[in-house]
Amino acid sequence: MSEPAPFPSPPVAGLLTFLGVALTLFAWMLLLPDAGHALALALGLCLGLGGVATLAARAVPASADLGLRGFSPRFLVPIALLLPSLVLSSELDNVVRPRFPAPPAPEGAEPSDPAALRLAAVEFAIVTALLRPVVEEFHFRAVVQQGAVAQLGAAAGVLYTALLSGLAAGALGLPFGAGYAASSGVQAAFTGLLLGLVRQATGSVLAAMVTACLLRGLAIASVLLFAEALPIPGFNAPGAHTPGGVLAASAAAVALGVALLVRRGRPA
Repeated sequence: MSEPAPFPSPPVAGLLTFLGVALTLFAWMLLLPDAGHALALALGLCLGLGGVATLAARAVPASADLGLRGFSPRFLVPIALLLPSLVLSSELDNVVRPRFPAPPAPEGAEPSDPAALRLAAVEFAIVTALLRPVVEEFHFRAVVQQGAVAQLGAAAGVLYTALLSGLAAGALGLPFGAGYAASSGVQAAFTGLLLGLVRQATGSVLAAMVTACLLRGLAIASVLLFAEALPIPGFNAPGAHTPGGVLAASAAAVALGVALLVRRGRPA
């Protein structure tokens, strides 16, 4: 009896991603007036990308590997070395976003209660650093990537999945303007390459989820907690660009992390 064809195929993965993003945006905008930004986005992600990925996972052949397992502690150091990619990703934002006109500032906004702002910040952090990475990594690195790698090969499959995740992030950024959308898409595609490598090397989507959560959590902390103690121009402090020395050091750490992942990873 022949083995079932890998699922999803690259074209089907594109359609699933389009459907997931469309449902996410629809639910997000529909619930936004009553639920608020963070809760509406959380529900939209679960119903959209999460719901589509869950249904698609049921159609994945039993012999396929979704990566639903833990990962070896030997990958902790390479994952930690990938965290400075935040600085490189921020520099991509410095390059991309100024090429687009800034969105108009909202007019007539009433002053917000400080307590409400703190609550909104906590909600935003939970959704951004915990829920969104888990949902997106399950969709892209668990469901989409295993099918893409099976049909395109490891390198092309990881690249294709990263491009899809970049397009999805860009689409989800459209409500905040073209510049934000373009920057989000480019940054997500870059980060998606690293997360795809983590998934491929470790064989675990949990490793990709942990890495994504760490990256998003550290991004929030660098602005809210470390901006005064450790200011980096162009990253968490004012500046058109990040100093070249900081970028070079970050790139070296990421390159070492990638090399260790490739060396310690599973055979493709």
